[in-house]
Amino acid sequence: MNIRLRLASRMPASAAWRHTDVLHTQIVQEIGRIETEADARSLAWVGDGLYDVAADWRRFPLDGSAPKARYSAYGPGFDAAVMSPAGDLVALLHTAGTKGLLLNADKRLVREVNRSFYHAEAYRYPLVQFSLPDGRTGLIHCPARYNQLEIEEAASGDPLVARGERTPKDVFHSRLAVSASGRYLLSAGWVWQPWSCLMVYDQHAALEDPARLDSPGDVFNVRGAHTGRDQRGLLRR
Repeated sequence: MNIRLRLASRMPASAAWRHTDVLHTQIVQEIGRIETEADARSLAWVGDGLYDVAADWRRFPLDGSAPKARYSAYGPGFDAAVMSPAGDLVALLHTAGTKGLLLNADKRLVREVNRSFYHAEAYRYPLVQFSLPDGRTGLIHCPARYNQLEIEEAASGDPLVARGERTPKDVFHSRLAVSASGRYLLSAGWVWQPWSCLMVYDQHAALEDPARLDSPGDVFNVRGAHTGRDQRGLLRR
């Protein structure tokens, strides 16, 4: 794989696009470029360092010199990394598997996470990290059932929504993303047979009423076209 790093700076956006709860664009100006020949599976920024987390925490120096590895590999199945906004935790995931590892910025294991095996090979591991109002890192994933979203304090795993009887809709959650404000959660998943769908949840409301996470999107939802298959054989969901 030929990795091209584009060093860029952000230019101020129009004041009309600065609200944290709406979609916005930013102008990016390229200030430099580095090219290196290397295989990479799970690139993530840790501070100002670029790492392939799954491959021995291999670091790609920004001066174009050879990559350097420091730690033992976690296994051949891990192929994706999700960094927290605060930069304190990185989730190393098996995209089409059931296992994930939470690692701290010192590259040490914090805890393991899991998801249901049910059709796990067909869609991407649903996990996202975000910043809580008090500055801690939060985690949203589906540790119990493929269709049940949980909100936790990332490092400890302590639940942030009340545990109790849940009746989630039959939805496969995937490609989770949180808005810049931390209020809204997007799930770009799918439903049988199989149809792609977008679901948006109000996290602030869900912390008080977890049943809102069991709906097919309490803010809005859209069901799209029949899903196809990408070159890896994974359904595009």
